[in-house]
Amino acid sequence: MGALAPSVVKSKNLALGAKVKASSYYDENFRPEHAVDDNNGALWRPQGMGQEWIEIDLGSSRQIQTIWTQFEYGTQFCQYLIETSADGKHWFVFADKRNNHLAGSPIVDFGKVKARYVRLTFTGGQKNGFGGAVWNIKVFEGIEDSAPQQWLGLTAADWNGREWQNNEGMLGGAFTMKEGSARTQRMDGRDALVLEPGTILEYRHPLLSPSKEHTISGLVYRSGKWQSYEVESCLSSGMITLHSDAEPLIITNLRYYNWKQAPAEQDYDASTDIVRLPAADQQKRGLVVSITADDFVVNDTVPYLPNHGVHGYFEAKKEPVIVKEMEGKKAFHFEGTQVFRSNFSLPVTLQDNAPYTLEAWILNDSIAENECVADFTTSHDELEKIMLVNGTEPRCGVINHYGWYEDAGYKDMKTLAGKWQHIYICFDGRIERVYINGRLVSEKDIQLLVKPSQFVTLGRNAEGEWPFTGYLHSLKLWDEYIPKRK
Repeated sequence: MGALAPSVVKSKNLALGAKVKASSYYDENFRPEHAVDDNNGALWRPQGMGQEWIEIDLGSSRQIQTIWTQFEYGTQFCQYLIETSADGKHWFVFADKRNNHLAGSPIVDFGKVKARYVRLTFTGGQKNGFGGAVWNIKVFEGIEDSAPQQWLGLTAADWNGREWQNNEGMLGGAFTMKEGSARTQRMDGRDALVLEPGTILEYRHPLLSPSKEHTISGLVYRSGKWQSYEVESCLSSGMITLHSDAEPLIITNLRYYNWKQAPAEQDYDASTDIVRLPAADQQKRGLVVSITADDFVVNDTVPYLPNHGVHGYFEAKKEPVIVKEMEGKKAFHFEGTQVFRSNFSLPVTLQDNAPYTLEAWILNDSIAENECVADFTTSHDELEKIMLVNGTEPRCGVINHYGWYEDAGYKDMKTLAGKWQHIYICFDGRIERVYINGRLVSEKDIQLLVKPSQFVTLGRNAEGEWPFTGYLHSLKLWDEYIPKRK
């Protein structure tokens, strides 16, 4: 192995080994202390997926100018708020990144304050099911700007009518309007910010300087085409000023890096738009799917199943089902030929690695190797499935995600033939637990990659395979984690 490069960090990490507390932690393996141990092999993981916080006590009032945050996944953006306090009671904003859309690790925030306490609050992110877990939080008294970062990144989507917000840049903040007016407009395949004649926008930050190594670039629409913008002339010490003269200034993709880009990097930026990915929708719908044979009378022929979840219904694509009474419960009788499809898709709150809970009552006289009761997804790739199965395959005979390890079965499933099975599956974004008739049959640490889904399928999987031959009394799906009650 070669020699390790010397550290480029000049200041002491004030948070290392500091006292810490948090809104919650997942279990003893993910305690808050892991966020201040400078160890990339251990992290703090909160218990929930909502607005969780962690608070660091530096022991005494210290000057703070830089805070580095290493979230669990540096490839997806996190949204958060950093506050500081002298007494742990009165808090002041150090960095407001509640509308951040820039991924990276570490995420670096700058300021200048004297404080004893630092509090990080996770408010959201790019994908569902990934809470604000943190490898490390590092607090420095000096300015630590050695990490290569995109300090500014702005597109037309970042204009809010009053400010041009730096939502894809590490420095945060916004261009403020000093004079004139601006609007957004679609121009030759790109969304752009249009500064009307005589408009001035200013962005201020003390770290900006023409004398420091940097790259600044943008695109403007002139003479009927998009072309590079000479932004360097707009940069002065601590400020970038955009000014439209007699003609409107039509601009987008404004970038500023704290290093000198290579020509190939500059060429890439000149031909590639800043992609502003949406933040995950965290507004839970609760009960999404709910069907029950109790809605009908025994011997009813049923071509439509009403959904008592979010909305909609299921429609028979081939034959209807007939309601039977089996062992004291009314049930829809599937004979392998019936296929129902919903007229609704799953909400986005069930995408990615989102928590979910699934419950069903099933009776199967002769359980085949693979029988699909319900396929909640229409994608076909690895880890993109949530498919309720009732089969003898010991690896994936209960829940199938199209993942070799992530699927779960029950080796004694054949012994349940002809008996009612109460299936209960709950996933909290990390651990998926599978219960059959109250017994825990599988408990795994998994991760899902659920994609947008067009519809839900009953009686077979979305590919039209694995026909179900049995009885279904009820089926429920929630877009939240509901632990099994003892």
